Amino acid sequence: MVLYVDREAAVAYFLKQTRNKKGLYLQIYESHWDPKRGHTAHRSVKALGYADALMEKGIADPVSHYKREVARMNAERKAGMERERVREISDVPATRHLGHFALKAVDTALGTAEDMALLQTPSGLRFSLHDLLSSLVYARAVAPCSKLRTFEGVLPQMEGIDAQFTLDQL
Repeated sequence: MVLYVDREAAVAYFLKQTRNKKGLYLQIYESHWDPKRGHTAHRSVKALGYADALMEKGIADPVSHYKREVARMNAERKAGMERERVREISDVPATRHLGHFALKAVDTALGTAEDMALLQTPSGLRFSLHDLLSSLVYARAVAPCSKLRTFEGVLPQMEGIDAQFTLDQL
């Protein structure tokens, strides 16, 4: 028995051609790393059959036909591995500002929300003055910058701060 293996070194799939008494037998094999043995191993993915029987089914040149099939399978595998490696980057930054919790604890302990509510009553403001000022103070403590930049860049990234006011109100 003579064994012919057509493969490249870094390819996962290859076409195995075995000559025996009945003729040329074709199989698609996969090459994979076996960590227990410490080297590559092979396993059959698909038994294709004898070349003569494949010719009778209408495949003129089974060897070249299945070599193209193996090349397509390797290209799909490579594309799949590339898709797994590539991570999608979103428009929302992963940075979150968390350094304001100490100030928030002090603010809560002092009870400034109740005092601000009493001061806000005669003014007729339709938003919480305490939320606005405390958000501004927390944001400036975490990332000091202009009011516009604070409103657009820092407040949306602060954990636990829900800005219920507009830029004009700020």
